[in-house]
Amino acid sequence: MVKFPFTNYEGQKYQLSFRKPLKKHEALGICNPPEPKKTSRLYVDPSLEGWQLREITLHEITHAFFWDVTEEKVDMFAQTVIKALMSKESNINPSWKGK
Repeated sequence: MVKFPFTNYEGQKYQLSFRKPLKKHEALGICNPPEPKKTSRLYVDPSLEGWQLREITLHEITHAFFWDVTEEKVDMFAQTVIKALMSKESNINPSWKGK
């Protein structure tokens, strides 16, 4: 399982793991709430591919940095960034081909 540790601008530690979120969440990704003095967890379904994998990963990392922002705003932000990258994918990195 791939793990990616990072710290947000408030000093909260997180660890992103490419592992299916628990079934009770019925989600492709999940970001657990901030936990002072602990490492909070993010999970992204590893079966995702291409641009969907990038969008869900961006979505969950956005939650880690902006926990109080609504789900709708995080969705809109992540989708907009991914669409912008897709529109210029060949100019950014030819190996970034969406599925």
